[in-house]
Amino acid sequence: MSETAFTARAGLKLAGSLLLGSQLAYIAITQLHAGGPANDHHEIFEAYAHDGIWEGVHLGQFAAIAILLAGVLALARILGGEAPSSAVFRASANSSPTPR
Repeated sequence: MSETAFTARAGLKLAGSLLLGSQLAYIAITQLHAGGPANDHHEIFEAYAHDGIWEGVHLGQFAAIAILLAGVLALARILGGEAPSSAVFRASANSSPTPR
């Protein structure tokens, strides 16, 4: 196996691990989330107020999504060969209207 193939394989394993791990973490953390009718703001915020771990749950959800984003960026880097931010920059530059 060539070094390039080994590096790509390791990158795919890393991206896959980040994506799967973050989804499993998000699902597990969300099980701890306070429940109630989401559109009844008085009731749901009262449920949050009586739930002592709501801040930790939301921080955990945020961290899981940040790890998911890292996995997506790693996967895009391995599959695309360039930084996703430069591709987005090029796409936005090409779609901007020309000045008159």
